[in-house]
Amino acid sequence: MNKLALAALAATGWLIASQPVQAVGSEVGLASARTTTPPHRLAYEPNDHAMIVLNVTTGSTAVMKDNASSIQSVALSRTGDKVAWLYYYDEPIPSNRIMIRDTDARHKARNVLAAHPRKFLWIDSVDWAPTGKRLAFIGAKPNGDTDLWTVKADGTGLSLVKADVIGCGDNCGRVIWSPDGRKVAYFFDDWDRNKVGWRQVTLKTGKTSRLPKCFFGWSPDMKLIGRVLGDGDSPSRLVISRPNRQGARRLQVPAPDDWLEYHGGDISWGAGRTIGYRTQETDEYVFVDVKTSAITVLAPTDPTRGGAYDFS
Repeated sequence: MNKLALAALAATGWLIASQPVQAVGSEVGLASARTTTPPHRLAYEPNDHAMIVLNVTTGSTAVMKDNASSIQSVALSRTGDKVAWLYYYDEPIPSNRIMIRDTDARHKARNVLAAHPRKFLWIDSVDWAPTGKRLAFIGAKPNGDTDLWTVKADGTGLSLVKADVIGCGDNCGRVIWSPDGRKVAYFFDDWDRNKVGWRQVTLKTGKTSRLPKCFFGWSPDMKLIGRVLGDGDSPSRLVISRPNRQGARRLQVPAPDDWLEYHGGDISWGAGRTIGYRTQETDEYVFVDVKTSAITVLAPTDPTRGGAYDFS
C-alpha cells in the first residue's frame, strides 16, 4: 500500500497495522510472517442508519445508504464491485427487500425483489454467487414459511432451493454461496425442535448434508473450511482444516466476538485465503492471511463504528 493510500485511510478515520500470526497444533507449519495486503473493499455500518464502502487500496469511501432503517446483513460480491444489504424487521423501510448497489455509488440503489412486493414478509440473510449474477437468501412468506431462495441480480429467475429453513428477520439465519458456485450453505436456528447448525445444499441435485459445528465458510479453492470455536469461559478461536476436519490448525489471532461461536456470524473467507472478522469489544477489523502468516488490522478511530459488515 502506498503512502497516499495510507494517508487517505487516516483521513477517513482508520489506522492500519500488520503483525505476524502463528498456527497452534498445525499439521503443516505456516510460512514466516510478512506484511499482507488488506482486502480492497470493506463495507461497514458506522451507525444505525448508514452504510459505507471503504476502498482500502485508495482510501476512498462511498456512502451506500443513509436513511431511517438499520442494516441487518451486508454482502459484497467476490470482485468487490457490488454490495447487497437487508433491513431489520419492523423498521420504517420494509424488510422484504434485497437492496444492491455498485460500490462506487455511480448508480442508485435498487430493490432486487421489487417485482415480488407481496411474496415475502422479511429477508434474513443474503450472499452473492461467485459470478455476481445471482443472490442466495433466506426469505419468509406471509404464511410463516421460511425458505432458501436464489434470484438473479436483475430480479428475474426467482427459484426455491430448500423449503423450511429457519430465520427470524433479525439476522439469526445466514447463507454462504460456495466459491465454486455449486453449493449454498445455510445456518438454521430452531430451538423448539432442537435443530441448530449448518447444512449445505448442492444446487444441481438438491441434496442436503450437514456441515461442521461453527462453520463460517470455504477457502476460495474449496480445500479448507473455517470454524470459530469457544466454550464460553475462554476467548473464541479460529480453526481451519480440510472439509473432513483433518489437518486442523488453530490460528493465534485477536479474539473474535464471542457470539460468533454460535453461528459464524459475519466472519468470512475472502480472496487469497484471507479470513476477516471484527474483534471482540474493540471494533477492529482483522484480516488473517493464511498463506503468509500475517494479519492486517484496520482500526477505526471513531469508536461508534460497528454493526453489519463484509469484505472482499
